[in-house]
Amino acid sequence: MIDPSLRYDVLTGIPTPFGLADLLTALQIDDSAERWQLPSLPSGHGGVLGSQLLAQQVTCAERLVPDKKVLTLQALFIRGGVGGEPLELYPEELQQGRSFASYALTFRQGSTTICRADVLLHADESDYVRVGLAAPDPGRIDDARPMRIALMPWETRAAAKQAPGSLLVWQRIPVDSADPSRCRSLLAFTTEVLALQHFRVAESLPPTPAVTGSILSQRVSFFDQLDLREWHLVRTEVEYAGGGRAAAGGEIYSADGRLAATFEQVALMRGGRS
Repeated sequence: MIDPSLRYDVLTGIPTPFGLADLLTALQIDDSAERWQLPSLPSGHGGVLGSQLLAQQVTCAERLVPDKKVLTLQALFIRGGVGGEPLELYPEELQQGRSFASYALTFRQGSTTICRADVLLHADESDYVRVGLAAPDPGRIDDARPMRIALMPWETRAAAKQAPGSLLVWQRIPVDSADPSRCRSLLAFTTEVLALQHFRVAESLPPTPAVTGSILSQRVSFFDQLDLREWHLVRTEVEYAGGGRAAAGGEIYSADGRLAATFEQVALMRGGRS
């Protein structure tokens, strides 16, 4: 059970070394040169945060194609890199049309490739049909238990009703909802943090250093816009764990149950050193 008085990483015990203002600064991209310059947050574990890279991928893609928004991205995390050291982005246009655009984004530190993402963007269109996955029953927000999770420097609560194998977390983030690109970036950040960290909470894994983990790949898809200042629900479910690998997936819903985003993650899971 998470101690609500502490902020800690449920996999590694590393405290959060940055605040929301620092994260928003990391999303301020310098695209004035051929090689885009990106800041990197301190991570606590020494590597570049996968959550930060996902957020920057959304920001950069929508800077490249300002008349469209990210529909889905698929990222491969190739090397850990050095947290706190600057990054360079090398974008490659794959396709550009009226309805869709696609880019490959490569992130490097010097000659070392850290991450590569394929991003599909789209223009808004009218509904021809509208259906969505039904939200789980998390109970009332007022009954949710305040909790603090490392790498998520905003208000979070554990839902009053939890399902076996799943983690239901309410969150709200005090940012300007008039910037939808920033909102999508922060949602992408959230999906990586909870998908990797929730294994211990949902599966009662033994305390660090008995189990360590790192992200290998992640997909995020965006559907409806959210006002992040309002409560919204993140559901994460363990889909598989074995052979040193783990898979998790989940969704993000508005408080009234509207599906806003989905995600899938594959991670490396290993026993720590004794």
